[in-house]
Amino acid sequence: ETGRELFVSDGTAEGTQLLVDLLPGEGNYGYNYGSPDNLVEFKDKLYFTANNGETGRELFVSDGTAEGTQLLVDLLPGKDNYGDNYSSFPDNMVEFNEKLYFSANNGETGRELFVSDGTAEGTQLLADLRPGDDNYGYSYDSYPDNLVEYNGKLYFTADDGVHGNELFVSDGTTEGTQLLADLRPGDDNYGYSYDSYPDNLVEYNGKLYFTADDGVHGNDELFVSDGTTEGTQLLVDLCLGDNIYGDSNGSFIRNLVEFNGKLYFTADDGVHGNELFVTDGTTEGTQLVADIRPGQNNYGYRYGSNPYELTVVGDELFF
Repeated sequence: ETGRELFVSDGTAEGTQLLVDLLPGEGNYGYNYGSPDNLVEFKDKLYFTANNGETGRELFVSDGTAEGTQLLVDLLPGKDNYGDNYSSFPDNMVEFNEKLYFSANNGETGRELFVSDGTAEGTQLLADLRPGDDNYGYSYDSYPDNLVEYNGKLYFTADDGVHGNELFVSDGTTEGTQLLADLRPGDDNYGYSYDSYPDNLVEYNGKLYFTADDGVHGNDELFVSDGTTEGTQLLVDLCLGDNIYGDSNGSFIRNLVEFNGKLYFTADDGVHGNELFVTDGTTEGTQLVADIRPGQNNYGYRYGSNPYELTVVGDELFF
């Protein structure tokens, strides 16, 4: 009846209902959609992104009531040449050090790292990691992503235009927001910086684990960091050797989740296909849990059970 909007539930069918219709009425093709997304609790309120038809997709806040659900700040006001509202598209929201951090594009700096204390006045750019404009006059973007708190600091991935897409760290200040490690230094034949593309950041057993490609061991291998540049390194190369093109094989690790004192994930070691793996944080203690779909097809490729959606419920791991 309302399109995709914000709902609330007390856990019963009767108590599950629409909270607020942020974009009422119908558009040219039927219903309008406020399309709430990126919901996160912060300071006893709910913050999320939505489009109310007046400001574009921006940052909203709710106290849990319809009257208390409203736009927090319009980071990119105005309209384009077609009369459509500009949107800053806030994303990757995470609470750190009693503030809310996220990526957004304010139309002046490109997509960069922002911070908010929960008020419109206290929502602002934290750091422009890739300043300047391209040949068309558009601001460069550093694309902050994978924001996660670890050991009293904020870790994330970004591209500063010098080192490629790499691992960054912030203490919550502009000056303290910087590159942690360039895992794949150097430039390609066209002069562009190599990227290690860190991803799947998760804290486990007092360290930060993630996947990356250092250009030597292949795509999405398992790395670990103690929060220092020197202590950021490869943990294990699960898929050894090179492919037919001479590139290192990648194990394509995904779905990292802590369970029962260990870190579980999915990977393809080149022997069993994409299956469930586990690590205790050591190279020797990283191994296959189960080959759920053994064997190979008629072309000699290993079957994979392709586990995903690893979710801990009570004392069991579901996937």
